[in-house]
Amino acid sequence: MPVDPEEIVITVGATEAINLSLQAVAKPGDTVAVESPTYYAMLHAIERLGMRAIEVLTHPADGIDIDAFAQIIATRKIAACMVMPNFQNPLGFQMPDARKQQLMTLLTLHDIPVIENDVYHELYFGDARPSSLKNFDTAGLVLHCASFSKSLAASYRIGWAMPGRYRAQVEKLKFLNTLTTPSCRK
Repeated sequence: MPVDPEEIVITVGATEAINLSLQAVAKPGDTVAVESPTYYAMLHAIERLGMRAIEVLTHPADGIDIDAFAQIIATRKIAACMVMPNFQNPLGFQMPDARKQQLMTLLTLHDIPVIENDVYHELYFGDARPSSLKNFDTAGLVLHCASFSKSLAASYRIGWAMPGRYRAQVEKLKFLNTLTTPSCRK
C-alpha cells in the first residue's frame, strides 16, 4: 500500500503500537468493539487501560459480522474497534476484500477509529500480500499496527504504527511512555 513515511511511528513490537493506538483513540470508561473470539492480549490491553470490550460475532472465514456490528453501533457508543482482518488469531481467517470495504464504510459513516492488528502480514502464500483495511481508508480512521517479530526475528522487537489522522497523539504517547525505541544490540 502507498505509505507516507512521515506517518510511520516505530515502536517496540506490535504490542506497543496497539497500546499506543488504543490510548490515542479511547479513554478509561470507553467501549471498544473486538472480534469474538479475539486474541487475549487485546482484551488485556483494553482492561488495563480501564476501558470496556464489547464482543462482535465473528465468522470463522469471513471475519467480523458487519450487520451485528451495525446493530451494536446503533445501540451503544463505540469509541474504537480492534480487528485482525488478515490471519486472525485465533481463527486464522483472511477477511475478503469486499468485507473489508464494508467494514470501512460502516466505520467511516460513524467516524469510529479502527486499530488494525496486522502482525502476521508476512505469513501469506501467493503472489500478492492481502489487502489491509488501510487500503480502504478514506478518512484516516485506520491505525495500522504491525511488526517483523513474527517473520524476521522476534528478538529485534521492531514494530510500527501507521495511525492516520491520529499520528500526533500516537507520537506524543510514544514520547511520554517510552521516549525512544532501543537500538539493536550485538
